[in-house]
Amino acid sequence: MQLDAIPDQQFTGNIEQISTIATADFFERLAISQNFDLEITLNQTDSRLKPGMTAQLTVIVDRVANALAIPVQASFQKSGEAVAYLWTGSKFQEHTDRSRAEEW
Repeated sequence: MQLDAIPDQQFTGNIEQISTIATADFFERLAISQNFDLEITLNQTDSRLKPGMTAQLTVIVDRVANALAIPVQASFQKSGEAVAYLWTGSKFQEHTDRSRAEEW
């Protein structure tokens, strides 16, 4: 977890509860995202933590040994196959074969 107000510290913990109903964030009358309230138990303490702070979370639901993680924005569908593009020198190179992940 990365808190907006404490950018120099990352926190870890466990999700204890997730709300069952989402709330929508509206931007110019259009719902642009759905939010769920969470209750999290942190593994660390920090005197700078205050109720109501906003944060960015990465939720790990499973771990895969020797897996390569990339941002979802870097993965594309092409002819029914997931592809990613790697910047190599002066151009992007397309990668589709999971066996070549160690090259990335």
